[in-house]
Amino acid sequence: MANLTETESFDAGVYKIATTDPVVGGDGGVSNAQAVALTNRTKWLKARVDELITAVATLAGLNSPALTGDPTAPTAAAGDDDTSIATTAFVHRNSGGSVSVNCAGGSNITLAADQWGVGIIILTGLLTGNINLIFPTRSDRWLVINRTTGLFSITCKPAAGTGVKVAQGRGKSIYCDGTNIADEQTDLATGWRTITATLTAAKGDRLVADVSGGVFPITLPLNPADGDDVWIKGNFKASNLTVARNGQTINYGTSDLVLDRDNITAILVFDGGTWRV
Repeated sequence: MANLTETESFDAGVYKIATTDPVVGGDGGVSNAQAVALTNRTKWLKARVDELITAVATLAGLNSPALTGDPTAPTAAAGDDDTSIATTAFVHRNSGGSVSVNCAGGSNITLAADQWGVGIIILTGLLTGNINLIFPTRSDRWLVINRTTGLFSITCKPAAGTGVKVAQGRGKSIYCDGTNIADEQTDLATGWRTITATLTAAKGDRLVADVSGGVFPITLPLNPADGDDVWIKGNFKASNLTVARNGQTINYGTSDLVLDRDNITAILVFDGGTWRV
């Protein structure tokens, strides 16, 4: 007695024996049509199950999967703080990405998640008053670069805690301990900047003083520390620039410094006792 001939095929239907069909066996016999269709389907399904078993054996488990290759996942929004997967794009944006925040005006600004969720925050705009830049109350750190204009200040702080000022033209690495914001690294130099009006310099300032529109003084930092420096350059032969001592001496003298030459760069360094030029 021979077995049915099986083919790996999911037959479209199973033949229904009619009442008028004669009993005919063997290959192609109508009496075997139903069994052949079902065995073909079974063989086809068996092949698919074998393929799944082989594929599943190569998959990572749900518990601590050991993925290989370059697996991907959705990148969470900036500021996301939950147990979702942190992709390399999310990590880069959080630590090294930058965002520009327009601080124009005189009103306090509360940062949104897509702003404080980025590692480098660049402040721009014309200030018309002193403002607070409100950060979330969470343990985190940021590099804040102040590129605003206008003779006003910006303080970075949580809504209820204390904070720190970031001087114009300067950068500051800050951190929040969950309550207050403090300096991590202070007054990082951000390159030369042009000024056209009275200014109290910060340590490390690199100032291009443009006096073409009128003369103005530059005041040295108050309570400088040993090693603090201020650089000033410009053309001052026609319009002299006064550098005010702000309570300290310059080269141990009690007079302010007057710059009166063109194409000059004055480098002032505080040595713990006086400003050296």
